[in-house]
Amino acid sequence: MATKEQIQDLINQIGNETRPGQNTATRIATVLNDINWSDTLFYANLSSFPVTGEIEKIYIDESTNLMYIWNANTSQYVPIGGSSDSGSTAGAEVISLTYSQLSTLVSGNTLVPGQKYLINDYQTAHVIPNTSDINTGPIEPLLVTASSTNTLEPIAYSTLFPQDIIYYNIESDQNMVSGSTKGYIYRRIDTIKNNDIGFDYRNVKFRRWQIDVTTSDLTGSGNTYSRGAVVLQTGTNDIYLKLDNTPSVPFTTTASWMLFPWSNLDYVSPTDIDWTLVRYTIPVSTNYMDYFIFSTEPTTNGVQCNYDSIYGNKIKGIYDGSDIISSSNTVFFGNSFYSNIIGYNFNYNTIGDNFQANTIGNNFQANTIGDSFNNNTIGDNFGSNTTKLASTINDIKYGIGTIVSNSNIIGYNFNYNTIGNNFQANTIRDNFQLNNIETNFGGMDFASSTYVYQLYQKYLFTNSANGHYLRYYDSGNTLQIVQATL
Repeated sequence: MATKEQIQDLINQIGNETRPGQNTATRIATVLNDINWSDTLFYANLSSFPVTGEIEKIYIDESTNLMYIWNANTSQYVPIGGSSDSGSTAGAEVISLTYSQLSTLVSGNTLVPGQKYLINDYQTAHVIPNTSDINTGPIEPLLVTASSTNTLEPIAYSTLFPQDIIYYNIESDQNMVSGSTKGYIYRRIDTIKNNDIGFDYRNVKFRRWQIDVTTSDLTGSGNTYSRGAVVLQTGTNDIYLKLDNTPSVPFTTTASWMLFPWSNLDYVSPTDIDWTLVRYTIPVSTNYMDYFIFSTEPTTNGVQCNYDSIYGNKIKGIYDGSDIISSSNTVFFGNSFYSNIIGYNFNYNTIGDNFQANTIGNNFQANTIGDSFNNNTIGDNFGSNTTKLASTINDIKYGIGTIVSNSNIIGYNFNYNTIGNNFQANTIRDNFQLNNIETNFGGMDFASSTYVYQLYQKYLFTNSANGHYLRYYDSGNTLQIVQATL
């Protein structure tokens, strides 16, 4: 938490600078991020504020949606981001204008350093990944500050979400955000929920197509299905994947059938063609829905979540010149996503409920993950590489996955695992837990294994002859070493 001294020191700096620079804006963001935002207070206007404020609280003027902090030295409310003369209001300091007008000031070198401008018609706009369609968000006025005659400080504030710290670029760089027309937001921090996301997650949308399996069977034993078959259980929306070539076995035979993570007719496919997952091809219709990164369910009723249990997450953006929207193409369905730290290139993922307390490296890509993916530590390049979508997909629901070269089939309840880099092309059934796995561990079939599913710590490693083994301590505290897939 920010101390009173840190806050007062920041207030003094703001008050002493006639032209606050970028360093001031950075310090504002740092201190704001440490303030207890549960103590944020809202008032109809500035004149309604208490005569004497408190230094560790944030005051919101609802008539302008601007934020203030209390300066104990001068007994004044100070608008965040600049100084205020005694008796003046923030509204008098702000110049309201359109994006086009602001761009003209920038190009003409006629910004006033330190001046605050309200972009009164800002809207996020972007090409929806895997389409040529443009998504345009609602008007969200942004408060920005000039750092020179032709540049803006990177930090902006929203009148709709005053608790957010926004990183904004006025240039409509099509390499960074294809389809942008009024600049773009490249990082957004909700200081109340402590979600730090590397794009404008409140307005960006991603497309998911409807899966449409038509081959059906009542029990699974009504035909001689080969490995790779995708079958809908008659009278339900349950989809089963055939794991082997054993003939005429019912869906209840878990050694031969795996329940697919999503139901038939769900809108979960990140591609508009049949979803090819190595040996499995999931039929996809032309029907689609567009979702926010945090949405309620993969149906036509799916809407943006209320964020009750979505907090404490950090998803890095990518700033190497790549399109930050395509590099963030992920949808979470549910309302329990918290305490996750995730690297860059977190994209082409579709994820269900209860995704919690995971630490994930870079390039976690093309996964569809359902409920109960918890307390895992995962290195870089989990499951897929950066090639074409159709050849780089994992599927995880209630822990669970599908397949592809360089991808994994993973069962329910994938929990409490520590996994090194390049964990790829593995087959895993339900309750894969408490495993510590070295780097470059791939191509393993754990479908018939025993040890990796036990409720004690195991360590999977590769020996000098490139053999894959598992070690653990038995009930007598004796070290045991077995083949990894036993």
